[in-house]
Amino acid sequence: MLIADCCILLESETTPDTRYVPIVHAQYIHPHHSFHFLAESETIMPHLCVVKEHDTKNSRIITNYLLEVFDATLPRYRLKYRLKQYLTYLSDDEWESGENDPPPIILLVCANLTDLIYAKRRVKTLIDNEWDDEDQDKPHIRFTTAQQLKQHGITAKIWEEVR
Repeated sequence: MLIADCCILLESETTPDTRYVPIVHAQYIHPHHSFHFLAESETIMPHLCVVKEHDTKNSRIITNYLLEVFDATLPRYRLKYRLKQYLTYLSDDEWESGENDPPPIILLVCANLTDLIYAKRRVKTLIDNEWDDEDQDKPHIRFTTAQQLKQHGITAKIWEEVR
């Protein structure tokens, strides 16, 4: 239900300058879709992909987001494994679709505040081990809780980024 609510909200947030295109799993496994590389990935399978197209005076800016909602019953070791998979996905450049697009922004929804704190610390450690402090190519991974997402929506300023 949370994923469906996100899709509905994104469609209602569309303006003349900014357009959101939600893509669910059934769509991105299609070989002719722009997210076909996700279907080929053995590393991750996000619940939702979002393409944000923003028109400026001179160009169109496209930002890709991958959203996954972690279930409250997910054991800690599985959460740790999933976080590692996302970092591996980004560091191995599996996301590249051949167009030199910037890496997607990963949006991870934790079941509760305890899981959010654990996940942020774990990702911070993984990023610090893989990337230098000055590295501009550090991944963008943002977190929130399911409760905040339900209350405020996917486009609200509820996301906490780990850098």
